[in-house]
Amino acid sequence: MISGAADLGTGCITSSAVRVQGPACRPDPGDTVLRWWRSGRHGPVPAPAVGWLELVRSECVAGIRLSRIVVLARGPAEHQDLLIEWWLPQLVAAGEHLSVVDPEDGAVPDGPDDFWLVDGTRVVRLDHNDAGGFAGATIASPAEAIVAQRRLSRLCAVAEPFGSWWARTGGGRHRGLLGPTPVLGRSARADPRYPKTDPSPTRRPTTGVPMTDPTTAVTLINRFTVHGDPVEFERAFAATSAFLTGQPGFVEHTLLRHGRDGVSYVNVARWTSAGALRAATGHPDFTEHAQALRALATTDPQLFNPRLSHAA
Repeated sequence: MISGAADLGTGCITSSAVRVQGPACRPDPGDTVLRWWRSGRHGPVPAPAVGWLELVRSECVAGIRLSRIVVLARGPAEHQDLLIEWWLPQLVAAGEHLSVVDPEDGAVPDGPDDFWLVDGTRVVRLDHNDAGGFAGATIASPAEAIVAQRRLSRLCAVAEPFGSWWARTGGGRHRGLLGPTPVLGRSARADPRYPKTDPSPTRRPTTGVPMTDPTTAVTLINRFTVHGDPVEFERAFAATSAFLTGQPGFVEHTLLRHGRDGVSYVNVARWTSAGALRAATGHPDFTEHAQALRALATTDPQLFNPRLSHAA
């Protein structure tokens, strides 16, 4: 479950890393976490998990973006319940940008099952034994890297932020031992097996716009990490900009690119209200623009309300 942590240690990432994690990745049968999770007893978080969470927090502080797309298995699976109920909320709380591809929603693009794309260029393949446990990491060949990046692009086009997926499905069939009360934001009872974290299902709803007062002026700050061609991304963004600038409530926007890595972008957009922004992104014609951007980059939209400003 924590596979790849040692191979992506501090100092190996300069700007971003994106992991594709498929259903073949699962804890070893002797995994301590799995044993105490099955029994319902409280147990310590294993050292590799603690190490990875600390790495995520430190990289976030340093401005490095860590993202993960989890491809779920079709049908119930014990290791998947453990993943969703115990591990993924901890990743979100630590700062990973987490998305889900659920086969219940449609066909899942084929391709390599478990790998990291580091800094938009280097692909690290994660290998597994017959039981699904981590067996080592290998730098992918140029040909393998091309195949992996193509799958990542296709997955980004259909992936859904973890918070909005949970809000939409309530965890669906993935409730494991928790019964009808979802692990995220549950209040009926405390359970020591799971962390008291809440990735906030309303943080990134299915429209891609976080929730806030619909009548208040807002600034949308959207971070993009490009895994495709930056030139194509800027062209797709220009088309999206042309659409949004014609929508009611739009004020202005600026797209910024990181001065060093060339794959990190930030868009700062001002709208008269959150309601106007959600109406624009909920427009049927916006879907094509959103899909084009997701095929080229991962995204993290956040809304902010004005508090203090100065002008020369």
